[in-house]
Amino acid sequence: MVVRSTVLKRRLRLGRKAFGYALRHWEALVRYTENGVLLPDNDALERQIRPLALGRSNWLFAGSARGARAGATIYSLIGTARLNGIEPDAWLERTLEQWPSYPVNRVNELLPLTR
Repeated sequence: MVVRSTVLKRRLRLGRKAFGYALRHWEALVRYTENGVLLPDNDALERQIRPLALGRSNWLFAGSARGARAGATIYSLIGTARLNGIEPDAWLERTLEQWPSYPVNRVNELLPLTR
């Protein structure tokens, strides 16, 4: 009986903490319901960054801070392409071919975004 009482008290305490958290953050928790584009979770983002987390030790020695930034930029662009339904390899190949002669003031047009 004492064990059950202790377990029940612990569950009630956790329930109160969870409920209090939900009330304190209610506006942020329901924001996605006010916008048809937002999702209630960040699963898509987590799936995109999972390879980065798994390979973190492999990239520990990027050679330099500049090399690490370049790698992070490429991973970000490839992830953006995937999220927008664009085949990353084809996008990257096309972009690298166009890059040298592309007007600097229109370089944003090369980003892997759906229009």
